[in-house]
Amino acid sequence: MLDGSVTRHFAPKPYKAYAFRDSKIQVTKASTDGALAVTVAAAMPAYFVALQCDVPGHFSDAAFDLIPVAPRTVLFRPDRFTDLEAAAQSLTVRDLFSATCR
Repeated sequence: MLDGSVTRHFAPKPYKAYAFRDSKIQVTKASTDGALAVTVAAAMPAYFVALQCDVPGHFSDAAFDLIPVAPRTVLFRPDRFTDLEAAAQSLTVRDLFSATCR
């Protein structure tokens, strides 16, 4: 269910009981005003999407669900502006499928 900018879902069984399919997550990165803007989109629902990188800093959103009609843009602000390129290079995006089914 889409509720404003928050996507919610209900799973009546444990997640391991479901046959998840690859959500085909697409990632677009751009530098903007001292931050790395990461837009994440999916062809199918993606649950527990999480971004991480090897550079100290802060993401504007830590984890979220993603549905095909609602891409999400997350900002990463490195502690040092000079680390912006390193953040872009080391960025990793995971979801429940990629973390458990690959």
